[in-house]
Amino acid sequence: MPPMEELLQESYFGLWEAVQHYETSANVRFMTYAEYWIRQSVQRYLEKCGSAVRMPSHTRQKIARYKKTVQKLEQESGRVPTDNEIPDKMRVSVRLLPELKIQMQGAASLDTPLADDNSLTLSDTI
Repeated sequence: MPPMEELLQESYFGLWEAVQHYETSANVRFMTYAEYWIRQSVQRYLEKCGSAVRMPSHTRQKIARYKKTVQKLEQESGRVPTDNEIPDKMRVSVRLLPELKIQMQGAASLDTPLADDNSLTLSDTI
């Protein structure tokens, strides 16, 4: 996670964007409008710099949609949804699901032991 000062700076950039684009003729309060720009600026910064491994924003959005869909289906049915129910609710192809699950796992360290005895690491196999 980036330092708080960097996140605050990104918030200022978002506020500046809101000031630049705000139109008083639109019937929207400035704080409501600015909140969107500030949130977008911080989220984009975190997507770009928040992790050692960069993931495209559209992939992050799909993962967030997947998690929200799973949570909603669990609340509705009281059980873990099947792999057929999730794509139906998300209105995506069933073939996308395995790819999303792999992307959700994140990166693994090359020093990760492959067995319990710690004798062989991932980097040893490369």
